[in-house]
Amino acid sequence: MTRWLALALMTTTACLEPQVSDAVGPGTAVLPSGTVLPSIDDDPVLAAQLAAYDEVDGVVARHSGFAEGQRIFTWDFGPAPTFAAPVYVMVRHTADGMARVAHNTLVDTLPGDPGYSPYWGVYFVFVTDLYQGEIIPSVAALDEAYARGLIERPVAQDFAVDCPSVAADVRLEVGGGQPPLAPPNHFNVKGRTVPYYDFGPMPLVDRVGVPDVAMYRLRREGGEPLSEPVRGIDMTGDGDLVDSNDVFDGAITAAMPSPSCRTVTVAVPAATRSIDTTGDETMADLTRATQLFDPGPVAGTVVAFAVTDERRHCVRQRAIGAL
Repeated sequence: MTRWLALALMTTTACLEPQVSDAVGPGTAVLPSGTVLPSIDDDPVLAAQLAAYDEVDGVVARHSGFAEGQRIFTWDFGPAPTFAAPVYVMVRHTADGMARVAHNTLVDTLPGDPGYSPYWGVYFVFVTDLYQGEIIPSVAALDEAYARGLIERPVAQDFAVDCPSVAADVRLEVGGGQPPLAPPNHFNVKGRTVPYYDFGPMPLVDRVGVPDVAMYRLRREGGEPLSEPVRGIDMTGDGDLVDSNDVFDGAITAAMPSPSCRTVTVAVPAATRSIDTTGDETMADLTRATQLFDPGPVAGTVVAFAVTDERRHCVRQRAIGAL
């Protein structure tokens, strides 16, 4: 998980104010070992907020595009914020360094809350020898845990993790003959457990900022975007609406990629072959970012372009049949 930065909460943008639950959860008190926290689904108001603001519903389809000359798949989790919020990971000192503690990670916001982000700056929280499996149900309860000597002060790390909270009925299409994947992990949030997907580490800028990866949305000069999800048209004739000639900057294939994709619209010559002319979502003339910009626009290939303000939370699938 990524490190935790309280400063992240100061960089939020305005959003619609969600409803506030009248229910009182376990709250700020450290609980005995073995305590089972209630699920977010046990609070109808909070469950409705999560479902309304998590940006995904039902089975989340994979979208196909290209990077580094290869077809890739991504999941679209909606508009992307520009900051990471704090997440607290329970760990212990070992002879080899440290190890995770069997305890849910802790965050303080849900989708729909001011300050929520699916990107989390990591803080490690080391337990002491006094810790005997107690349950810390919320970020607020860390204060009591520290006062009781159960934990050391949280230590900020220099990376983040991409872990969007989702409603329990959300599933990810993973391909490879595997069934859609349910969220396998849970946060502790304000005394309740909330499902999330863990897409792994991601970079940070100045411990809070989230860098962008360019996503080039191609269209032929005078034509519409070469994207089935955008146009709602089956361009390849394969019966789905998930294929595109979107070309991603090679950074999306890095070991620790940023999941924030900034849309750059690119007009290319009318004669450009794409997935609609080949009838094959794996075949197109333009499949590498360097064919478009190297580093400036490539003459004869890029007719015009525009860097937009649109950032999407687009997660690259790392392995077919899994996350």
